[in-house]
Amino acid sequence: LKYRDTVIHDGGTYQMEAIEVYSRAVSLLEDMWRKMMTNGEDTRKTTIAHGNEQLVDDGNDYSTGLNRELFLDYESKSIEGLLCAVYCNLGKSYFMSNMFERSVQSHNQCLSYDHKYMDALSSRGQSYIILGKYKEAATDFYHVLQLDSIR
Repeated sequence: LKYRDTVIHDGGTYQMEAIEVYSRAVSLLEDMWRKMMTNGEDTRKTTIAHGNEQLVDDGNDYSTGLNRELFLDYESKSIEGLLCAVYCNLGKSYFMSNMFERSVQSHNQCLSYDHKYMDALSSRGQSYIILGKYKEAATDFYHVLQLDSIR
């Protein structure tokens, strides 16, 4: 779906399909997240394949937050990393469908898991520009520049 959204932007057909699929994914992931929280499980634990062995990251490096998972494949992301990735993709689908307020809401949902998630901040900033909220957009872009310079 993401491939079709970026290659074929036809004004809504594929975007509506993507919104439906991403919305279902969010629902399933949030159910998993709630279950993990109820069981006291770590929702930021990632598994990274390194050669033939699996390395486990307990996710306790809160200075980088979930940004450390931006370039991991989906199988390696933590549940919160997956939620942020899916919320961002949902927000981008809303953006491509000219639903800018919903795009902002979706990115806000992602940022409720990690307020420093760069993908959500930069994408929300783009929506703010379209909505004429230039001060909010500038704030988001400024935070992205600060965070990216730290990496």
